[in-house]
Amino acid sequence: MFERKPSILVENKPSGEFLISSGYKPTKPITSIVALLEQSAMRYPDRVVVAEKNENGHYVELSYREAFEQASAVAEQLLSLGGGQETPLMILSGASRAHFVVASAAMMAGVPYVPVSTSYTSGVREDPPKIYLVRLLRRPRARPDDSGDYCGFCYLARIARQ
Repeated sequence: MFERKPSILVENKPSGEFLISSGYKPTKPITSIVALLEQSAMRYPDRVVVAEKNENGHYVELSYREAFEQASAVAEQLLSLGGGQETPLMILSGASRAHFVVASAAMMAGVPYVPVSTSYTSGVREDPPKIYLVRLLRRPRARPDDSGDYCGFCYLARIARQ
């Protein structure tokens, strides 16, 4: 997967010490997860970043390019709906492509988000645990989407699935 071969430089010091360094120039540091996603979308557009099994047991893949494009679109929606530092987002869902896209979008838009596992609410007949989790956040927006997952700005998860 990694295209270049290792390049290691070894300098023998008169004191008997060895100075070991890379033969490659340092790359520009990654400034954020969003920047890493964007760079990966440009460098490896067709590589798979995340995949999940569908109801038939087959993997449905999401490439870096698709993930970046979808997250960008969802980030725009978050901002157009008034998303920001004062409107945190709760994502209550299992591990999924939609969860990845919505979480990435929140980071792009500068919207604080809290990922909450569905295991906290599984087996509960009524909503109190969900309501309690929602009240822990300041003015969140959370409600069920059509898959049964709970996600702030829930229809954005549907956008992410397209």
